[in-house]
Amino acid sequence: MAIRLRLALFLALLMLITPLTPLTTLESVQASPEENGTASPLEILRLATGSLSEPAIVGDDDGNFHIFWIENQTNAMYSVVDSSGAISVIPQPISLSGSNVKWSPRMEIDDSGNLHLVWIKDTTSNDCLVYLAVDPSSDDPTDGIFNPSDYSMNNVVCKTNYIIENIANPNLAIDSQGAAHIVWQDKDDPLDTRFGLPGIRYSMMVANWTTHTPNSPIFDTLLTPLPSKSTFPEVAITSDDEVVITWQDSRGSMIELVVLLDSSGGMTSEWEDICTLMYGGSDGEGWTSPGLQNIADITGVTLLDTIYGLGDYIRPQASTGNCAGHNTNDRSRATILTPQVDSGGIRKIHRTMYNGQSQNWGNQQEEWGPGTTWACLSWMDAQGNTGNSANPPTQYDHRWNPNASKIVIPIGDEGPKVGDPAQQSDDVQSIDESHDACVNGGIVPWVFIGEIQSSASNNMWDHALDLAQCPVSGVSTTPRSCSGGNTRNTDGAGGVGQWPSSGQDLSDLFDQWMGILNSGSPEVWTTVVDPYAKLSDPNHVSGTPAHSTAGGVYTEDVGWGGAHGNNFVVVNDTRFTYDDSWSSRPAVEIASNGLLQFIWSDSRTGHTISDSHELMWQKVDLSAWNFNGQAGGINLQGALNQPQILSPLDGTGAVGSRDASAHSGQAVFVIDEDDLMHTVWVESDSGLATNLTYRRSTDTTSSPQLSANPWEIDCGGFACLGPTYEIAGWQSEKM
Repeated sequence: MAIRLRLALFLALLMLITPLTPLTTLESVQASPEENGTASPLEILRLATGSLSEPAIVGDDDGNFHIFWIENQTNAMYSVVDSSGAISVIPQPISLSGSNVKWSPRMEIDDSGNLHLVWIKDTTSNDCLVYLAVDPSSDDPTDGIFNPSDYSMNNVVCKTNYIIENIANPNLAIDSQGAAHIVWQDKDDPLDTRFGLPGIRYSMMVANWTTHTPNSPIFDTLLTPLPSKSTFPEVAITSDDEVVITWQDSRGSMIELVVLLDSSGGMTSEWEDICTLMYGGSDGEGWTSPGLQNIADITGVTLLDTIYGLGDYIRPQASTGNCAGHNTNDRSRATILTPQVDSGGIRKIHRTMYNGQSQNWGNQQEEWGPGTTWACLSWMDAQGNTGNSANPPTQYDHRWNPNASKIVIPIGDEGPKVGDPAQQSDDVQSIDESHDACVNGGIVPWVFIGEIQSSASNNMWDHALDLAQCPVSGVSTTPRSCSGGNTRNTDGAGGVGQWPSSGQDLSDLFDQWMGILNSGSPEVWTTVVDPYAKLSDPNHVSGTPAHSTAGGVYTEDVGWGGAHGNNFVVVNDTRFTYDDSWSSRPAVEIASNGLLQFIWSDSRTGHTISDSHELMWQKVDLSAWNFNGQAGGINLQGALNQPQILSPLDGTGAVGSRDASAHSGQAVFVIDEDDLMHTVWVESDSGLATNLTYRRSTDTTSSPQLSANPWEIDCGGFACLGPTYEIAGWQSEKM
């Protein structure tokens, strides 16, 4: 397509959010000149104001830029800026979109200049993913409304909005025949085998310009049948109209759970249930748990677990029922757990930590606040020593695996310090200490309240929220708003749950623990599907999914596509990143030589969402893959180039659960017709201010003598990484 993407990139920043200014003011912003062979943006336009959501932009063959966004939550808006930077179509509502609440607008353009839009809308009982194809030339640009006569529109899917974020993060790409390939994440699970976790789904939509209702020859197909957390899908199209889908997934992660159980006499059912959750078996109501460890093995998550009894005591239930064979009757291990030895079994905590000291007095069976402090100081002590060097003043410490995401799970039915009554000054102090120790160490606390009297509920929920999120004064059961100004006010990034009452099974609780299991550092995965091969399958019925649900399981259609077969999945789930760092938010494009170029945000040596994240780039040669299904995926270890860090390199990042999306991340990535790669991202670690930063590559298809890395340029006879450009200060939702 004959457009220069360096212009497209700066125009992608059209919506600088400035409240209470006129709707279509034009404001020029000075930018740095072209330098060292890489171009900087020229100007930025302020196009709209108000409550704006995620503008989408595409360029056409005439150099015009079409912009689509959601304004004030209900108005789908459209505008056009021509190649000179002038607004040729003033912002106007899209009449076909209706007045529902909307979010997540996305847009692409096909080779005929038709626009393809998707967004999510809210109805009374459903969230619907909407698809709209339009010929923008059939609209009257002077009437103040975008109402093209040539259009095709319908819902892709509708799912109940009883489930939060049942549909989220849609994306789309258009093939050479003008068909739209739409991906999104949702929690729809009619077989109830994914335990409330989001998965990646796909639909194919073909515009019908006569009936105005598009066809869906492949409908709502699940691409990730295993029970893992699969989110943020991206999509690209090969020259043969195969569809490459990339996303972040909890598969490949390693997570360590340290469970601290109140060992007092009122915790009988919790002790019976913990092994049912962790190792599997039937609960007292007849519900059968598959066991977190078993599910982890199936999905490819490495789960390291240790269950501790407080007060140097293990209750008798730890040796019976589903706990049989797991009770070591010992104190902490002296060595870390590993993928080869992944369970520490049931153990007992010798001493806990309070007021900076080991508690060497008698009964500590209900000390879940000081117990949590002990667990977190065992990873990072008060002097800042970590791992095996950490040495809190207790005789026995827990040894955390340094490469795992770390979760501590205290479970109790009374106050955190010496039990009831709760909300005493020592309770508050113990929670403050445990919160700070966990935030400093990057350990996420999840607090579970045992079976309690309703009169004690508010006190317990307040303590739990103070630990899991951040402490507030007074008793409050509402979610915390944590400023992050210091350790005490930093969100612990955890959560709170409650044990089911007598007569209820563990199924809902298990779903919550499955969420914890899949909350570790994600990896980037990809799959390749061949929709046109599937459409040639005589057994496929248009308008139905490309997966099956026979026998109570989701089954993908895996095998040869193209000229050799009519299967849908031609390359099954394949892992792109192979480390224990936090690898997230991938973006993918395919260059003219067929190489798949992808970028993502990565914590490098860190293992939590709290660590400093940088923008990374790699490439892979799709032509080297056999599209025969690759049922087990392709092992790319050793086949990938060394990752290139694109963002300015920073240190270890802020303390505590700083949102990873505020690091170097949320990248937009495009390749232009000259095979130059362009990326814009949110950069917040390289200075005091947070900004939008831009970088451009050289020709990604050429092989220059100086460097094979297209992001490097000639710096006087040696290769160096090209410059970055700060485009604008970051405020709210500019990207």
